[in-house]
Amino acid sequence: MLPILRRLAVLGVVSAVVPLAQAQLLTHRDLSYAMAKTIAEMAIDSRKAKGYAVSAVVVDRAGEVIVAMRADNVGPHTMENARRKAYTARSFRTSSDEVSAGVGVSGSPGADERCVQDGLDKVADQLK
Repeated sequence: MLPILRRLAVLGVVSAVVPLAQAQLLTHRDLSYAMAKTIAEMAIDSRKAKGYAVSAVVVDRAGEVIVAMRADNVGPHTMENARRKAYTARSFRTSSDEVSAGVGVSGSPGADERCVQDGLDKVADQLK
């Protein structure tokens, strides 16, 4: 009789723990390749309209590159700079909103944030 009570006790403990573990699962949304590509293209086109050739890189939540693009006649250092900016933007994001990617642009003097915003604005309706 005692072994049966032990089995029931173990079963009761396991039954209580399983729902708690399921309640702690995290869900998140990831940036798709298509959206990352649109963001990068829009950022590059935005700077091109102002007369600058830039590189744009979009990284995922883990800091891995999704898309890396460069305009014609852009300097050789801009691709690595854009990657580092995207990684840093993703790594040090302090917003309470869920962060699913980072974007970096390099090649224009001090106005990169505006063209990144242009890219994000292009896909804003899809990010909701």
